Amino acid sequence: MGGRGLVALLAVAGCATTSGGAAGTTGGEAGSSGEPSGSASSSASTSSDPASSGGDGSTDGGSTDSSSTSAGIDDGCEGGPPVHCVLESLTAPYIDTEGSPGQAIGLVVGVQTSAGRYVTGFGATEPGGDTPPAPNAMLELASIGKVYTGYLLADALQRREVALTDTLENTFGPAVPTFEGQSIDLLDLATHTSALPDYPTNVPNPGPINPMDGYTLQMLETFFASHELPEAPGTSYVYSNLGSGTLGYILTQAAGVPDYPTLAQQRIAQPRGFVDTVVDLDREQQGRWMQMYQDGNAIPPLAMGEVLYGGGILRSTADEVLDFFGEATAGDDLIWDLVLEPRRPGAPGSSTGFQIAVEDLGDRTRYSKGGASAGMVMFTVDPPVVVYVQTNVRGIRGLRMMAAEILDGIEDASFDDA
Repeated sequence: MGGRGLVALLAVAGCATTSGGAAGTTGGEAGSSGEPSGSASSSASTSSDPASSGGDGSTDGGSTDSSSTSAGIDDGCEGGPPVHCVLESLTAPYIDTEGSPGQAIGLVVGVQTSAGRYVTGFGATEPGGDTPPAPNAMLELASIGKVYTGYLLADALQRREVALTDTLENTFGPAVPTFEGQSIDLLDLATHTSALPDYPTNVPNPGPINPMDGYTLQMLETFFASHELPEAPGTSYVYSNLGSGTLGYILTQAAGVPDYPTLAQQRIAQPRGFVDTVVDLDREQQGRWMQMYQDGNAIPPLAMGEVLYGGGILRSTADEVLDFFGEATAGDDLIWDLVLEPRRPGAPGSSTGFQIAVEDLGDRTRYSKGGASAGMVMFTVDPPVVVYVQTNVRGIRGLRMMAAEILDGIEDASFDDA
């Protein structure tokens, strides 16, 4: 983005440059232990001023133009930039570059506080490798993208294109699931209280990899026409990819645009100068793609039918994710206020806003959203701290714990010389 000319070359000369210290070390959440195996290295970019990087969403520039370098880190990164060393210490227990089950092979982590912004990569891009993911890697947001759909809902409410009381019948007609005459409305869809299942029963590709690839509007209409809700909408929290995807389709129709990618581009990416928050990657972006793994095997990028894109199909970079969620920490954005407002009970210990978990911790409120058991956004408004962790393995253990540890540990970290 235009303000990112301040993003500087990370000076890691003060850090030890031998490899081997960060990967697979014992510690963290139960089940994350293991002897160090493989080599661990890092690469990073930094900015001393979040606003200069578009954190307020008001920039008019283009792509992030950040320089980066990489070096192995050892012995606690003595003499290195404090923020880098904190992140290395907190992520190390969750990384094993050899690909142990339940651990990340590599990850990109970005943090933003009132003191600055820092994005770095740890671990490796492939099992047994020693090249860390690049700070500007293209990343698979998966269900983190649901919050973008929640934002689009709040934006549509402000434009008076929809109302929270609008029901499925407004878009699909009378052949939709109900419970004793009670219909599903947009608030139900936005808060995972629609009583819809996680996935429809007529999936094209049953199995763990991209079951919804090729799902069509006709298939969705067929499912709706025959499905019976097990309880009244609004009764309880039941996570539903189907519900989130349906919400995205309804918002697309209400806006009068041809598809969800167009809606996201017009109302999220373009106003902020985002060039990497996309659905389809161009050739240059494909070269920056962080390959994902599951059960030790490389897997294809997430794919689903266009009608369900609102459930999480966006790709982006850590910088643009921090830009987007950084707006929420400003506390003076009416659209974000609508997104973050606790509306209904969520998962145990939390409420739910528009596609985002809201937790009252007593001294502060914490917001979070995960994606495909591989990535997590977590932030607080007061103090304004945003953490984004994206690993390259689906199904790692302790992902939420890692993000929470970073959120708690990074607030007072120094960005000096980073």
